[in-house]
Amino acid sequence: MSIEVKTAPTIAKAAARSGVLVVPVHEGLAWGPGAGEVADALGDDLTAFLAASDFTGAAGKTAAAPGGALGFARVLLVGVGTE
Repeated sequence: MSIEVKTAPTIAKAAARSGVLVVPVHEGLAWGPGAGEVADALGDDLTAFLAASDFTGAAGKTAAAPGGALGFARVLLVGVGTE
């Protein structure tokens, strides 16, 4: 399997060339850098996903949410622990 990591200046440009968007989330579901924009774009879909999951943002934990409105297959939430 080959994994390639790319960065993009905007979510729209990243979605055009990637299947998964990775965003950092601090413990207590405090958004890390750039994650607030993702949460705003996904809106109620992300809220419903988080309500049904046990993801808290604890360090090392992950959750794969549907990419929906952003054009990604998935949005991978990566717990990075306390701020």
